[in-house]
Amino acid sequence: MENKDQFIIIYPHAAGIDCGSREHVVAIGQHKERDVKRFGTFTESLILLCEWLVENHITHAAIESTGSYWQVLYFMLYDYGITPYLVQPCHVKNPVNEKTDPKDARWLQKLMSCGLLNNSFQPDDQTEELRTLMRERKGLVHFKSRCVLRMNRMLLLMNIRLDQVQCRNNNKGPLRIIEAICKGERNPQALMQLFYRTGKAVATEEDKLRSLQGHWNEQYIFVMQQELEHHNYIEKKISRFDARIVKVIEQRMKEKQKQNPQLKDYKPEKKRNTGNNDVPIAADKAIYTLSNGVDIAAIYGVGNNFLLTLLSETGLDLKSKFKTEKQFVSWLHLCPNLKMSGGKILSRKTRHYHNVLKTAFRDSANRMQNSTNFLGVFFRRIQMRKGHSCAVTATARKLAIIVYRMLTRHEQFMPVTVVAQ
Repeated sequence: MENKDQFIIIYPHAAGIDCGSREHVVAIGQHKERDVKRFGTFTESLILLCEWLVENHITHAAIESTGSYWQVLYFMLYDYGITPYLVQPCHVKNPVNEKTDPKDARWLQKLMSCGLLNNSFQPDDQTEELRTLMRERKGLVHFKSRCVLRMNRMLLLMNIRLDQVQCRNNNKGPLRIIEAICKGERNPQALMQLFYRTGKAVATEEDKLRSLQGHWNEQYIFVMQQELEHHNYIEKKISRFDARIVKVIEQRMKEKQKQNPQLKDYKPEKKRNTGNNDVPIAADKAIYTLSNGVDIAAIYGVGNNFLLTLLSETGLDLKSKFKTEKQFVSWLHLCPNLKMSGGKILSRKTRHYHNVLKTAFRDSANRMQNSTNFLGVFFRRIQMRKGHSCAVTATARKLAIIVYRMLTRHEQFMPVTVVAQ
């Protein structure tokens, strides 16, 4: 009689949970009736679910990532001493034709017990708090930019051509002019006095005066007034988020500085100007303090927004979440996704997946296009061979490896001198 190969059981006390909007189906074994149980989604039901798992001595539980239904249960399992595994749906496709929730739960339990599932990245509590604040703030900044676009469209419909006479990076002048128009001002001479001086002459005084001689329309002015009120309201909410984010970061910095007073002596190599939509805090000093003396801001192309994104998305303890730099780069989706069949390479394309930190790395890499440092040389070399998009991805991957090695090895950035040929 032939011996059939069987999977080795790594986690004998494992459970599989199929999360849903109205109920969670839990399986602690492969028996159809005895080992499968349904629970509701209210807090009382989730407590009963966790207690049932504890009674059956469950140590690990696999949860399929489904919307936002898994989040509360995920942290409750931690409180009850159960290690939750958040797994991707593409990794747990049920091969059985007939698909039901109990079968999915038992399939999750089987894969979990054999150790065939990988746990997805989840930040710690401090990083989770900062990530929630930063992501909500980013949404508010997006809404504010939409209000600005609508107000500019109303100006264009009234033939107020501020786009031709005002610097694109300056929003103070147009906002003051819009406020005056909404209050009833129509005189071009009076409106021209509200232009904000940027130090760069974009247009002459005569062109500015002609740009303010518009064809006034009350309905457009009414719409612009509503957008201006919405814009000012969003700015107030963003300022509240900024105050909360600064408070959270400063509290963590004070705790670190008490442990190591030498961290207060940080002096940046160059002064960094915060943008109009950046959080008003010295992110380079915050990163240096919270990482116990690693100056990430010394890397070429790294800005204030990138540093705050790194701090809020993954935190600075990368070694505990990603064992190797290859895992970190793979999580960022900045490496080729190799597909082979029959010894033939089918595809090497990078996986397209939305990741906030990935976008920050790509934005920093895109600034290297005209740089004279070694990252700029690397960017142009890849760009000449494979194009701009591949150069951005490759440079972003190199930046991610530099950041990982600096934080895990506690090393400083060592610039490489480029010799002109």
